[in-house]
Amino acid sequence: MKYLIFLFVPAIAFCACQSNGTGGGQWSAPSTWSGCSGGGVPGPTDDPTIITPDSVTIDTSIVVNSLTVKTTGSLIFDGAAPRSITTASGIHALQGTLDFASHSTFTNTMTFLTSVPLSSSASLIDNTRISPYNQTVRESFAHCIFYPQGGIAISLLTGYNNTLSLSYSQCNGAYHCTNTYYVPQVSISNVTSNGALSDVFYGYSATVTGWNVINVTDINPAGNGALLYGVFSGLNMLGNAVITDTAAVYSRRMSNFSAWIGGESGTTLLKWNLGKYYNTDGGIGGCVANASLHCIIDSNVQDGAYEDYKFRDYNDSKNNIAIANAEDSLGQGAYFSFGSSNITSSNDVAVMDTQDDRGSFGFFFIGNNVVKADHVAVTHATAAMLPIPGTCVAGILFGDGLNVDSYQAVNASVDHSMTTNCVSPAYNGIGIGGQYWQGGTASTYVNTGMGGVGLWRNNIYNSSRPYDGPSGGTFNFDDGVHKHPSATYGDLPGYNPAMYTTVRRWANCDVQLGGPGTTAHIFQMLANRWNNTNGNYTAEAIYSCMRAGFAPTNLQVMTGDGSYTGAVAPIVIGGWARPQ
Repeated sequence: MKYLIFLFVPAIAFCACQSNGTGGGQWSAPSTWSGCSGGGVPGPTDDPTIITPDSVTIDTSIVVNSLTVKTTGSLIFDGAAPRSITTASGIHALQGTLDFASHSTFTNTMTFLTSVPLSSSASLIDNTRISPYNQTVRESFAHCIFYPQGGIAISLLTGYNNTLSLSYSQCNGAYHCTNTYYVPQVSISNVTSNGALSDVFYGYSATVTGWNVINVTDINPAGNGALLYGVFSGLNMLGNAVITDTAAVYSRRMSNFSAWIGGESGTTLLKWNLGKYYNTDGGIGGCVANASLHCIIDSNVQDGAYEDYKFRDYNDSKNNIAIANAEDSLGQGAYFSFGSSNITSSNDVAVMDTQDDRGSFGFFFIGNNVVKADHVAVTHATAAMLPIPGTCVAGILFGDGLNVDSYQAVNASVDHSMTTNCVSPAYNGIGIGGQYWQGGTASTYVNTGMGGVGLWRNNIYNSSRPYDGPSGGTFNFDDGVHKHPSATYGDLPGYNPAMYTTVRRWANCDVQLGGPGTTAHIFQMLANRWNNTNGNYTAEAIYSCMRAGFAPTNLQVMTGDGSYTGAVAPIVIGGWARPQ
């Protein structure tokens, strides 16, 4: 007899590990979850998802394989104690909210075990908009430490009101600390980057309208790049600091912008940013602006970059300090522009400690073989070779030495400025064209100064050729009768400027602020600003200390118009408290 046997196998449901769908709850509560191992709470092998509209509060340290926050879901630190999140492949927020700021006062830790760099598609913290609906997505991180490939990557579609906030946190060994696409509102403050492999903050968007990067410190970079790189429309970059290891050869910068349009109110601003570089391509990269929306570069200190300040169209520079020293190489102007127009420089200081290629020019404005440098005004500038005379090429130079018309400068002017100790036999002081200048109407100075020329009330001290330019009036370097220096233009006869102190540097300021007197210490204190109780170490205080050393004390009221020569403002002689 044959038997027909029927086997009934019960269906087995494989439930994903996810939140309960009824509002969420505490992470440690089994009732918050369904389908998870480890007694109902997500464990190291789980990939938990916080679904709509649940909100899960982290009340314990957690270890999972990955973590996803979906639309309108939220993940929040409870703020009751330090917490940590360890994942193998990151956190993914799909229109969800990662809010670690509102409920957290402790330092929390995020460890990402993936070896995939943040620049790839496998981002560590990733928010990708997949819905066409116009919904605000808010990511807010505070009091977080990212290890070892830590960082935030957000890629969103255009046309949405998306925001990112990162504060009081540290990124260790990140490829990018933040990598954002089409995030119009970004606020980054009191963050330290240690050992970044590339650009610390990378932003791209044609519609970005407001970024704020404030009190950030980048130390020990492990790769090239900049503290901030991207395409922006509206930015405030205030009080940031970058220092490179002098034993490294990485090309580090404060900022590098492929395109950057001034803010809506015309107040796009870089201020109180401090940079100490070694073999670096550039310090503060210029921003692209226009006639109504200028870029303002104010009260920064850049030391040791290829071009400490690189200007572009409609850049307004004032009260800055550039230092060239023995750690530089293969460089050129401390204040430099290449084929840019409508630039103003006022009360800027260029200090050249030692002669090298990078310290050759204090201020250098040149055409780029396509367009000339046009409408550049320099006033109250200091270009000083310190502490001893050196073979700097020129303190202030317009145009190139090549006999190429498009490399020249047009409509330029210099007034109430000084250069010191440029004694090479080529061209020094204030120059037009260069050593091999051979004419051409390109090098025309604007006709607004004393005697109808573009140079007036300047002081050139200890230079082989104080004024190097054509004589004859055709180019408005002089009137064709009176050569510089001349009382016709109010030129000073070459006084030796007595600065308050010519040796004021990072180490001096560290002593003044109560430290041991090293550059490394001053930047380490800046790196600890977000949890440091020593309030002396602020970018503003360090800038003020550095600035005070280079104020000339004996060139006041000598120009005949009651003004000063050289970069004095914002230091007021006789009215400021001289640091001890």
